[in-house]
Amino acid sequence: MRRRNKKQDLPKIIALSAVLAVCTGAMGYAAFNTFGQPTPDQYGCFEDIKQRNTFVLFDASEPRLNVEQHRSVRHYLDELYASLEFNERLSFITTEGDQISSTPKARFHVCGTAKTSDDLDEIGAQSASVGFLRKQKQRLYENVYAPQVDAMLSPIPDESRKQVSQSPMLEMVKNVSHMKDFMPGSRLILLSDLLQNSDTAQFCIKQNQMPPFRIFRKQESYQ
Repeated sequence: MRRRNKKQDLPKIIALSAVLAVCTGAMGYAAFNTFGQPTPDQYGCFEDIKQRNTFVLFDASEPRLNVEQHRSVRHYLDELYASLEFNERLSFITTEGDQISSTPKARFHVCGTAKTSDDLDEIGAQSASVGFLRKQKQRLYENVYAPQVDAMLSPIPDESRKQVSQSPMLEMVKNVSHMKDFMPGSRLILLSDLLQNSDTAQFCIKQNQMPPFRIFRKQESYQ
């Protein structure tokens, strides 16, 4: 068995080392170029960049949406996602699990992705092609948005997501309006049958149970 000539291997080793050096240098150059630039998180949000806020308040009370209602709401929410402005935050707040809080928290959120490289240039982020940005938006839809929306609208929700006892829509609307991110220019989208049912008021249970608005608006709980 012949021994390999080390001198013959030397050019190969040098060539391989050169390739590795070039690749390492390219990676270092790319990292240097993007250092300090804004980057989106896993939900597509540039947190340190000023953004518009849209809130969806979903009434998860029984009865759940029927087939036609489910189709219409799902289509609307898909259109809402498609029309988001760059970095506009879309937050979903629900009454799932009978959670009533004076400081509501979003169950999930996403942000509108950039449509063109100009959007990224304006905030000093790394540029990208239109094709890449479209794929990025689709990945965010498939991996984050669609699964969360499907779970929220499911005709048979998980036990932890069921709303059994109350439908406190008036209280929730008030509480959302007091959230720190609910600023001038924010939008609130309400998905509900508007059949209020809480300790404060129960619509459609007793005739004339709900007072006239001129009296209702003076109640302490809604000031």
